[in-house]
Amino acid sequence: MKLLIVLIILAGDVPAAFAQEATSNRPGTTDPDKPRNAQQAQPEEQIRGRAVTSSDRLRVSVSLLAGYGHDAGNADKGFEKQGRIGNAIITVAGRLNPRFSYLLSMSPVNEISPLPACPEAGFFRPNDPQTLYADLYAQGRGPQIGCDAQGTRRVDLYRFIALDMLPQQGALREAYVRFELPGTLFTQVGRIAQPVGFTPEEAGSWTAKDAPLIQRLNRDAFFTWRIGSEFRAGVVRAGGSMSVIVGDSDASKDYGYNRLFADGSLDGNSGPGAIGEAYVRSNKADVRVAYRYNAMGSKIEALAPSYWAAGKHNDNALVVSGQYRISEHNRVLAECAAYTVGLKESSALMVGSSPEPVRKKGCYVTLEGGVPVRGDVVVGGSFTREEIDRADSMIRYLAERGLYDVVEGKTDRMSVIRVFVDLNEQVRLGFYRSDVSNPFPWVSGIWPVEGPGAFTGRALDRWGLALRFTLQ
Repeated sequence: MKLLIVLIILAGDVPAAFAQEATSNRPGTTDPDKPRNAQQAQPEEQIRGRAVTSSDRLRVSVSLLAGYGHDAGNADKGFEKQGRIGNAIITVAGRLNPRFSYLLSMSPVNEISPLPACPEAGFFRPNDPQTLYADLYAQGRGPQIGCDAQGTRRVDLYRFIALDMLPQQGALREAYVRFELPGTLFTQVGRIAQPVGFTPEEAGSWTAKDAPLIQRLNRDAFFTWRIGSEFRAGVVRAGGSMSVIVGDSDASKDYGYNRLFADGSLDGNSGPGAIGEAYVRSNKADVRVAYRYNAMGSKIEALAPSYWAAGKHNDNALVVSGQYRISEHNRVLAECAAYTVGLKESSALMVGSSPEPVRKKGCYVTLEGGVPVRGDVVVGGSFTREEIDRADSMIRYLAERGLYDVVEGKTDRMSVIRVFVDLNEQVRLGFYRSDVSNPFPWVSGIWPVEGPGAFTGRALDRWGLALRFTLQ
């Protein structure tokens, strides 16, 4: 906190920005389609970044996320305090003519997806191949998958090391071309971050350690063909899009280890999915709704009755989001989601599980406020409260078998307090504290399941400093 006070005193002329593949370090205060010099926005998508040439043919932007913090979920091996680069994003974008534009975004930091864990006495590791595929191995079947020493820390949505939230294809985050069609229509083709709910940056979250679970569940990128339209009437914008997607959600989101820890960018589902979204926005309000229909993995009869190797998972989501801006630096936003996950009916019946899908519902609310204190320096803070069902394929699997005192119907809860200083359009420094209530920490290998300390451990608190630098 002393560092925050010193920065407030020393900061000079400076507004705000805190966006990844984004627009401004002051979430919710800038129209993302309006150039910062307040000129009339062009009909086509605004190309962001520093101009390399005298035209919009080539623009470059840079974004850096760094953090130091404490995560009690990694305390059992002494890795609870870490300083890490969350991402280091270089984006190249441009418009070759009035109807054709492109974007390429890359970061060398890629540590979101889970890895196969090594067995450890006294602990349940949900990503241990020897546990997941024990039934196949006992019959001399199935691929022999080695373990990774990092697998004990890259497990699922509850035990992880990454600060970033967008799964990548190697170093690639997004890469697409966009065509402006007649009228208000446009189409995009390539790897695209999906328009499901608020992005963490739009919602005022900084890292995976302080973001609500809903934001992390929604954050994904797929190979996509998208067609959309937007209409404007004064300050009101309304629009939407339809997308055909090819790809699985990240394996950590429903324990989709049935892909046998293959490259996370590969599509284990033989058919495409779809996403539809619609929105209405003005200077004060932003309302969105999105629906994703997709599947993870494949139904593989040859590997039956292995629950984790043979089954195809549901991956559907309905997300409703809303924001109201009270003033330039003060706003309230909320988001509710209903996910359908777990094994699809035919896969569940094949492996002897309940054919009913797993329903996961939840909401969060964020209150955010800020005050200009000197020149353009803004000091502010926010509070987020989330409640969401602890419901997924792993909970269903363990509850059906009566393992490790796991039952269905429990709730995850999270409360987050953030304090930040916006030094200018390029830099934000923030401190967060997250109070996490997880009903089953041992399912993620955080607490032991055997011995004198079974099913007990440290409170799952997180706190940290985060720094975002954006040059565009």
